[in-house]
Amino acid sequence: KDHHYVHESYQKRFLSEAGQMFVLTKEYKFQVKLKKPGQICYVSNLNTLKIKNQSFVEIEKYYGQIEGEIARLFEKIEDYECKGLFGEAFKDKYGQLLLKFFIAKMFWRNPNQSDLAREYIDNILRLYDSADNKAKKLIKYDRSLIKFLYRHKEKDWSRKVIQFILLPIL
Repeated sequence: KDHHYVHESYQKRFLSEAGQMFVLTKEYKFQVKLKKPGQICYVSNLNTLKIKNQSFVEIEKYYGQIEGEIARLFEKIEDYECKGLFGEAFKDKYGQLLLKFFIAKMFWRNPNQSDLAREYIDNILRLYDSADNKAKKLIKYDRSLIKFLYRHKEKDWSRKVIQFILLPIL
């Protein structure tokens, strides 16, 4: 139910020795509170698609697969950091692709980017048409699906698919 827009494996990089984070919270008049990664940076049902009274968590499942790979990349980077070879993790093309996608995904996944996403959604067909063939291959959809999503861009489920899946890739 609670979907993180900053995934927990990334947040864990900032833990104290007690396994908690010091968080500046609005709800407590901007006081610093100790929190665990599971307690912050989430929105209830952020990635849930609701279509005709049915709920689908496919975006959350999709992110779960990607985040597992990204967590492994971070572990690899940490191992190299300890040996002073941080740059080695980025020489690998797959590692570079994952890191680029991670940055884009983190950006578009943030609920604060919804207004900007709406601007990009208006141009999604142009973005798709001008995208690199590798990006189109990653999407695994043809232009007709992009057009379908565009036609339904005012629906929450369509906006989420575009913002959380397509925009990070494109």
